[in-house]
Amino acid sequence: MHFDASKMRTGLGAGIVLTSPKGDKLRYVLQIHFSASNNIAEYEALIHGLRLAKELGIRQILCYGDSDLVVQQSSGDWDAKDANMASYRFLVQQLSGYFEGCEFLHVPRNDNEQADALARIGSTQQAIPTGVALQRLLKLSVKPSPESESIFVPAPPEAVGSDLRTPAAGTRNSASDPGTAAAAPGPGTAAVGPGTSSTQQVAADSNPPPPGPTALVQVAVLAIEEIAAPSWAKPILNFLVNKELPTDEISGWQVQRRAAAYTIVNRELVRRSVTGVYQRCVEPEQGQAILKDIHQGECGHHTASRALVAKAFHHDFFWPTALEDAKDLVQKCKGCQKFRSQPHQPACALKTIPIAWPFAVWGLDMVGPFKTARAVIPTDIEFDSPRITMYTEEEAEEARQDDVDLLEEGRLLALSRSTIYHQNLRRYYNRKVKPRSFQEGDLVLRLIQRTAGKHKLLAPCEGPFIISKVLGNDSYYLIDAQKPRARKRDDYGKETERPWNANLLRRIYS
Repeated sequence: MHFDASKMRTGLGAGIVLTSPKGDKLRYVLQIHFSASNNIAEYEALIHGLRLAKELGIRQILCYGDSDLVVQQSSGDWDAKDANMASYRFLVQQLSGYFEGCEFLHVPRNDNEQADALARIGSTQQAIPTGVALQRLLKLSVKPSPESESIFVPAPPEAVGSDLRTPAAGTRNSASDPGTAAAAPGPGTAAVGPGTSSTQQVAADSNPPPPGPTALVQVAVLAIEEIAAPSWAKPILNFLVNKELPTDEISGWQVQRRAAAYTIVNRELVRRSVTGVYQRCVEPEQGQAILKDIHQGECGHHTASRALVAKAFHHDFFWPTALEDAKDLVQKCKGCQKFRSQPHQPACALKTIPIAWPFAVWGLDMVGPFKTARAVIPTDIEFDSPRITMYTEEEAEEARQDDVDLLEEGRLLALSRSTIYHQNLRRYYNRKVKPRSFQEGDLVLRLIQRTAGKHKLLAPCEGPFIISKVLGNDSYYLIDAQKPRARKRDDYGKETERPWNANLLRRIYS
């Protein structure tokens, strides 16, 4: 299929050429009766060409066009930042999904001469050659966005009156096609605006006129179109459509500020991201299902919360509580709780052991018996050293008594130094503490301490266990709540033989 569009002062037109593998060709001319840009006309030609190919039962198609923008956007290589371009791109992707094979290729204008000639016939409203089908487009194929400038407010088409052209031989009736008609509307037809009203021509049933041409009456029918939007975005939608703000001044200012990033595309509220890509606004419940599928679905790899939200946003979904929902999902995931990185921060404050504790409990004697007298070498006695000759028992006893009197001061000084040391040690240790406390009935995981024969890819924790008794020193008795078939020993429902410290326990979130 070759397609092209032409925009002139006389109007808009488009041309479509369908070529079979055997060389048979079908030619179509589109006369567009609304104001639009050349890119919109190119998209209209591509869309109607795909619809014609679908009606003909074609399963594989190559689409050639000389508009680099339309071809690159349709193939997915370029993003569509304009609201109308995004709507047309979405519609093209929907139509291309019908075919088993559909490719969009860019060709120079010289290789697209046949479609270009048909487009000029449509824009200049020339006589339709024999063997060429004519279609008149009275409305857009998509819902136009009021914030975009790629589609202007349509003006009433030129009056055609009784000059109704009859398609040439071999042309197909296009009145049944969506968005097309056999002839342009007459004078007085209401302009078709985005979501306002449409017109119909019906024959007058009452008081039929005498035999002759059928009388036509213009009847305006109000078309009410509902715009899809989640519950949290209703204030933003009311502001965009009806310019309504909440009564509260602060809430109204917030809605007006947030509404700058939102627009309406194809009767649906979307949000424009920082990169310019439109994101679909969904309910928080639907967003949680999306996060769960990304996190632990068939291709999920249990990523962290921020990376999880980033993937959801990259797939063009948005809701305001995405990060909180992702944190809650990751926190309650059973696999993540068993295999997550283990914290190294202590769970309780430092408890120092008194210096005399080992001696009082176990009766240790690390220094042995004390000497009752100072040792003297035989040389001092043999050669009468000054140490022996100058020694008197009275002076030694007096000096010993002085040392005993000073002993209390030395003990107090040693106690103060020990207290200062313990305070500094406790302060350094406690600044890294991340307190963890549990109550009776809490579910916990227990760190596996025996690493012999354990594979490195196994979970570092086992469980779950139930807190059965709380001791006052950050220790707890546990009841095994793990199913018997998951362990070698059948300890299900039994209390552990000894208490376990809080440093070896992890809370289970469910």
